Amino acid sequence: MASNTRRCRIRCIAGREMTSDRTKLRLDQLKDAIERLGDSLAENETEFMRDSIIKRFEIAFELAWHALQERLREEGIEANSPTRALQGAFQVGWIEDQKGWAEMLENRNLTVHVYQEKVAIEVSAFVRAKGHDLLRQLAARITPQ
Repeated sequence: MASNTRRCRIRCIAGREMTSDRTKLRLDQLKDAIERLGDSLAENETEFMRDSIIKRFEIAFELAWHALQERLREEGIEANSPTRALQGAFQVGWIEDQKGWAEMLENRNLTVHVYQEKVAIEVSAFVRAKGHDLLRQLAARITPQ
């Protein structure tokens, strides 16, 4: 019966939608990762801190798309890839800056597979300028009140 909880909406007596334990866990992990990313961004950017920013960005992005996957599933939308999760989030209004999120996905794909200093500098600058804020906005929008 617990596995059905993950796939179904849970309603309390008052009829207000609630999220599953799995979704709550994903959202908590996402918020923690975004906070840790913010900690790295608060430091002076050395090569070591840039690597920290990029790794924490990768982790936060992965948690973001998986949290989206869970929340979209609760809305009856299947999203089995980061691209589909972002499309679904845009569709339901959780993401407004579709171009910014497409850039974030591209940056995540660049950093996950190969390390190049020029790319690292560019991705770190993106995370500082835009990525961190997009992640924070998303976490706030997909967290039930």
